[in-house]
Amino acid sequence: MENQEQNAKNLLKSQGHTYTQKSKKLEDAKSSSWLFILFGFAGLALLGGIWLGLIPIPLAFYMRILYTIVLGGLFLILIIVGFHYLSKTKILESETQKEEQQTTEIISSITKAYSLEMLDEQIQAPSLSMEQLYFERYEKIAALIQKDFGIEDEAYLDYLVEKIYQVYVPEES
Repeated sequence: MENQEQNAKNLLKSQGHTYTQKSKKLEDAKSSSWLFILFGFAGLALLGGIWLGLIPIPLAFYMRILYTIVLGGLFLILIIVGFHYLSKTKILESETQKEEQQTTEIISSITKAYSLEMLDEQIQAPSLSMEQLYFERYEKIAALIQKDFGIEDEAYLDYLVEKIYQVYVPEES
């Protein structure tokens, strides 16, 4: 019972460090970089419109130059940051492919090598409540993943265990 309480505490503590899939990070990075680029070019277009007289803002010449230097610099920085992060997405794309491949490999390997009945036999399942059974299965699956694949990142390990548990026990049941 004390072991199960510790397992529950560890699970709750690890929930603060939830795992974010690299594919989600990639989507965020792409959209953020395009927004930086879009706002940078839109700002430069507005400055051009002010200078061409398309946007009538009555400013003294020296103020127009000052605003152009300050805001133009800001908009150029936005464009540079956008392109910088857009180039970083290339690296993130390859990491995403590796992660998806590794995740698929781990899930299929564990579910093919170990059935739910095999896990339950090792943890004496009939004498446990549903909550206790969940935590025992969780610990057993995590131990198998660490033993077979050496995953050290706890958030990624939790993510994998949840995915494997969903294969074993679909939510409908």
